[in-house]
Amino acid sequence: MTWLLVGVLVWTVLAVPAALVIGRAIRRADSRRAGDLEPGVETREANFVATEAPPSEVAPSEVPQTPWTGPATVPFPPPPSASRQRPAILRHPISHKERNPSPRDSGVV
Repeated sequence: MTWLLVGVLVWTVLAVPAALVIGRAIRRADSRRAGDLEPGVETREANFVATEAPPSEVAPSEVPQTPWTGPATVPFPPPPSASRQRPAILRHPISHKERNPSPRDSGVV
């Protein structure tokens, strides 16, 4: 059990920094591909929002109001329900005396 805990601890100590380094490398490569950064130069301005003004300050007239031209957003209608037949009703059930006795039954009530 102790070796398991030691293994988990070592894996965590190695995996977390590795994930951070890989993530940083991916962000820098994306920034370089987009032309935002010079190679070897990193700035905090690479993470940006679409507009300079916060969303609460953008006037509604600046937001384009185009009609939706994509596929319909309503879900498909549900399939029609299938009619199910009820099981047959047992009209004359077998009484307890008519049943075959269990081989384990001792006969004592």
